[in-house]
Amino acid sequence: MQQSYLTFKETCNILGKSKRTITRYIKAGKLKPERIKNEKGILEYRFDQSKVKSFKSQIITDNSQKKINWCG
Repeated sequence: MQQSYLTFKETCNILGKSKRTITRYIKAGKLKPERIKNEKGILEYRFDQSKVKSFKSQIITDNSQKKINWCG
């Protein structure tokens, strides 16, 4: 099975979060992208698509629980 990778921008779009928030997730260890050099030799992040989608469902679950706890 071949892994599918996302760019930083694609990850922001899928998660509906800003670049700053994604950077915070990386620093906190919540997202662990690979660092890959592009054709120009610049380091870029590449995110495993399946891990990003799994993380998105975790965010949705966490947010629903926060709303329940806040109201209850």
